[in-house]
Amino acid sequence: MKKKTRKILRVSIILSVIILLGVTLWFNLTSDTKALQVGEKAIDFQLETLNGDQIQLSDINSEKGVILNFWGTWCKPCREEMPDMNRIYNEGHED
Repeated sequence: MKKKTRKILRVSIILSVIILLGVTLWFNLTSDTKALQVGEKAIDFQLETLNGDQIQLSDINSEKGVILNFWGTWCKPCREEMPDMNRIYNEGHED
């Protein structure tokens, strides 16, 4: 009885792994998303600012460039890079 139960469990695990791999491959191969290449125009998205206003990428002066950085206060590398991000921002706003 134990051997039969063990065999069923093994077959179930193997089938589950095969199904999950198949689903993952199917989603990756049928996905229509494409990574942007250097020099390609970014998708014109819209976000909410800290003040609650809406800002759209196309509304920003593209001559200066745009840095979009997602980070969290709990992320040590994110906190460490913030002084550099601040410096770069301030260099672009010397006017």
